[in-house]
Amino acid sequence: MGVIGQKAWNRGLTKETDTRVARGALKKKQWYKNPDNAEKVKEFAKKVGLKHKGLLAWNKGLTKESDPRVAKGGENVSKTRQEMSKRGKLKAWNKGLTSDPTKPNYDKRLPKMMGDDNVAKRPEVRKKISKYAKENPPMKRPEVAKKHGETIRRMHVDGLIKSQKGWKRSEQACKNMSIGQQKRMKDNPEEWKATCKKAGLTVHQKHPNQAREMGLSTQRKHPNQSSEVAKRTQREWKERDPEDYYKKKRSYAKKMFDAREKVKKEDPKAYKEMYKNAGKNTIKSLLANSPYVWNGVPFLSNLERECAKLLLKEPIDGVNCNIKIGRKSIDFFPQSDDLMFQGKFVEFHPYCRRTTHEEYYQKRKDAIENSEYKGIELVVIKNLEEIKNDKR
Repeated sequence: MGVIGQKAWNRGLTKETDTRVARGALKKKQWYKNPDNAEKVKEFAKKVGLKHKGLLAWNKGLTKESDPRVAKGGENVSKTRQEMSKRGKLKAWNKGLTSDPTKPNYDKRLPKMMGDDNVAKRPEVRKKISKYAKENPPMKRPEVAKKHGETIRRMHVDGLIKSQKGWKRSEQACKNMSIGQQKRMKDNPEEWKATCKKAGLTVHQKHPNQAREMGLSTQRKHPNQSSEVAKRTQREWKERDPEDYYKKKRSYAKKMFDAREKVKKEDPKAYKEMYKNAGKNTIKSLLANSPYVWNGVPFLSNLERECAKLLLKEPIDGVNCNIKIGRKSIDFFPQSDDLMFQGKFVEFHPYCRRTTHEEYYQKRKDAIENSEYKGIELVVIKNLEEIKNDKR
């Protein structure tokens, strides 16, 4: 019988650090394993159970997050079970058993956990599990995500998981992925944006040049793919939500304009160098990809092409249309055998966004006066009706 206030002789000792504790543990283990003591063990267990009946367990209501003792106990149990499983000492109790009562390996415990009797198949239970999973997604917990990543990497190393490189998803799988992504984007757009941003940053940190290399590779294989995809996306977006499309487009144009003005104000020299050939290159690119062609000569718009047909007998690039004067480009310069305005420069300018018609005229006129074409008259046409009325 112990004395109150006195410490036990074996407090803090283990079988690894003290031979007396090791001998006692071994002796107790042998006594429990002795078949002659089976009845005594049952009686002892029964007495202990009755003694503790009605008492609350010390760890009731505690979790590994709230109590370090529970966390440590869980880790020890997990390690022990993993080691026993590797050595083949731990086997699933239901391995080889069936819930079919007509078969010899039938086990009466299985029907309670399978089929319609399975608790997890009850609608209310499934609803509860689904609600909890949505409110507390396990992969958002850093420790769970880290452990999951370590497991996947280990399985890759062990050859249990093979890389999906070279695999092709079915059309239905791609469609399902697209539907799922659209649903997530619609349900929680802010979270979707944050996830995409995080994924992009992670990929860029691990593979800084991957996006550039993939882009160049795609461009080499499919030169017009990016342009076609962008056009299709823009068209679908415009049809789906025109209000949002034009709103975003105006916002983007404003941001670009503000950024340009900021550079112009802070570093005029850099701005001049940056935009030195911007206009010329833009016009060149637009003409190269223009669908509005007449006799092999491209035009910026259908209206401009119709204007050319009213003024010219036949377009000749660099002679009677698309005349380069310094950094400016004049639309038309009708020759003596053309239809109208022979010997005059003609600009077709139906839209005025940032400058007035007068300012537009003056800039082109100054370019002409400072070139070899000094003294030649310039005509600015605002719409096709002016030409038709003049023709009549």
